[in-house]
Amino acid sequence: MTVETEAKTLEEELTTFFAPQGTLARLLKGYEARDGQRDMALKVLHAFQENKVALIEAGTGIGKSFAYLVPAILWSQATDERLVVSTNTIALQEQLVEKDLPLILKALGVTTKTVLAKGMKNYLCLRKLQDETSTVSLVIDRETEELQRIQEWAGRTAVGSRSELDFFPLASTWEKVAVEKDACSNQQCPHFKECFFFKAKREMYDAKIIVTNHHLLFADLASRKENDNWKDVAVLPPFQRLVIDEAHHTEDVATAYFAEIVGRLQLLKVLGSLGHESDKTPKKGKLAYLKKILSDLQESFFEKKGLSKTKLLGSIDVDIAAERREAITNVNTLFDTALSFVALFPASFSGEDEGKKIADKLRIKETHTQHPFFKERLHASVEKAVKSIERLNASITGLIISCEGISNERFQETAKSAFLDLRAIQTKLTSSCQALLHFIQNVKLEERVHWIEAESYQNGVEVRFIQAEHDVSGALREHLFTKIGSTILCSATLSTAKSFEYAQKRLGLDVMLRSKTKGVDESIYESPFPYKKNALFAVPTDLVLPDDPHYLKQAAEAIYEIVIASRGGAFVLFTSYAQLKNCYEALHKRLQDKGYTILKHGDDHRSVLVRRFKNEARSVLFGTDSFWEGVDVQGQALRTVIITKLPFQVPSDPLVAARNEAIQKRGGSAFTEYSVPKAIVKFKQAFGRLIRSKEDRGVVFCLDTRLIKKQYGKEFLKSLPDCEVAFQPLQELKQKMKGFVNGA
Repeated sequence: MTVETEAKTLEEELTTFFAPQGTLARLLKGYEARDGQRDMALKVLHAFQENKVALIEAGTGIGKSFAYLVPAILWSQATDERLVVSTNTIALQEQLVEKDLPLILKALGVTTKTVLAKGMKNYLCLRKLQDETSTVSLVIDRETEELQRIQEWAGRTAVGSRSELDFFPLASTWEKVAVEKDACSNQQCPHFKECFFFKAKREMYDAKIIVTNHHLLFADLASRKENDNWKDVAVLPPFQRLVIDEAHHTEDVATAYFAEIVGRLQLLKVLGSLGHESDKTPKKGKLAYLKKILSDLQESFFEKKGLSKTKLLGSIDVDIAAERREAITNVNTLFDTALSFVALFPASFSGEDEGKKIADKLRIKETHTQHPFFKERLHASVEKAVKSIERLNASITGLIISCEGISNERFQETAKSAFLDLRAIQTKLTSSCQALLHFIQNVKLEERVHWIEAESYQNGVEVRFIQAEHDVSGALREHLFTKIGSTILCSATLSTAKSFEYAQKRLGLDVMLRSKTKGVDESIYESPFPYKKNALFAVPTDLVLPDDPHYLKQAAEAIYEIVIASRGGAFVLFTSYAQLKNCYEALHKRLQDKGYTILKHGDDHRSVLVRRFKNEARSVLFGTDSFWEGVDVQGQALRTVIITKLPFQVPSDPLVAARNEAIQKRGGSAFTEYSVPKAIVKFKQAFGRLIRSKEDRGVVFCLDTRLIKKQYGKEFLKSLPDCEVAFQPLQELKQKMKGFVNGA
């Protein structure tokens, strides 16, 4: 069969699969053929055939996962090539592996092997579990109880993945027993044959369709870049066909992955894993474990090598314990000093993350590096902390070397585990020290942004040193798009105002288009849902602009009236937790007295809040960032979405500021090229919460009159599906909404 004949055969098979009376229709009851889904599938197939990059926006209801999975499977069957599908959320990964892929394979009548690839830390380490449970604790705390439950589960699980647990263990509990790269001896481990992670890895090597997450994808690409390895196994097996779903997150995930971050809590946790002191004696932790097995040995085993049991135990209890305490003191002093430095510049960024944390970020510029405080106190604090950690590491190395000289095979076999864990701790400490030194020594590098971040919690302040690249487009172009044969980037929100220009520039594809180094296709497939009939987009014209001091009070009152008019069933989406909290406090009792259930982001897991929202009548959910996307509520449970403000990023945020400066430096407009398109993508995600099926009907309110008073508002409006739009005073909109929801 010629290449042309094979290509035609695959196209025909795809067309038949999605036809009204075709393959899928015969298997899936109620299936409705969609031209957009078929056309997208053909576009994906052509990108595979022609080694292209494809930018695809597929509106809600197109069925984009089937539109890329079917050609992926057919291509793999025809060529025996491996394909990787990467998503941003766990929910989508599970949907693909547990629901979509099995159904498609059944419909096609093929047996292509598929797996879900997870990072090492998702799997239980049997060696670490054995170590943690070998010592009976006299104090039964939550961690001890959770370890007991994990031990019971380990005896019956075949997969060993944390997602299989029927409870949510503390992060600190799972970390004690999770597989860890630096603490893994691979084939030298006595549990290697039973190891859950390596079982999963072997399964992955045999698979033709691998579903993974963006973080693991970039870990694989980073490994390949470092070793110049594009044909052999890295984190993932080699592949030349890639689908990136939820691709609007690509730049942010790449930026976060390649950033260097060192935080107080992170360092203290690593130091704490060595053990903590009570009466100057290490309790728990890796040193305590080593001390225990040393204590069980007779003195004669030490004397054969000229060692002293007393001295070795003393080095743990006294010398290393003292160095560890000194390191902790110096680490705390360092981050307190950094916090004091941030406080010297009150005009620095103040923003918020999700939940109850308040963040201050100070971007380090040339002027900051010349400040006496930075040059003297901060430099000195970093160097002092680094030196104390290096002394601690040296003492641990000396302890391990001495212990390796003990002439007792049983001890050596048992101690291997402790040595592995101690060396893993040393690696983490060394990495943190290097990042701290990079931070204070390389702040003049133009391609990286440096900032100090202070985040307030109920119990204290976390401080972090962060370095990140403000522009990853070159790295994506060089190490992803030019190295991988075909890459499909798809999302429900990838274009802005019906253009892919923003995505092209941020991902480095504009250069490829100009240089013609690789073909780049672009396609938009509109949602088949009847937005014109079922969706109303409304902006109250009588609200003040968001920068007006009366805005928050007016917005809260508007939220109250809209919720009453819609009889609940509302998502209220905020751009900051402070705004959410203020509105919640102003409205909670009033709405509760009217019989509404008010759910607030941060009070429980997102999945729990969404489930309650679906099941409890007359409910209202107040949410920030993560509720703007990835939440699927079909039917009458969700009738109204209220977007309080346009989701512009804070311009003084270090990364945002650096990106704006880079655009302005080359003569561009940072606001129109970056700020507006970035906000539009998120705005479209929020709008997309409302209509999740062809029967859904409701109203999206935006309480930000910049949409109709500012010129750039037209760009937001052009990015919406073709729906009914109303710009009127709130009282008129309430009446219109009542009639619209009732179908009038």
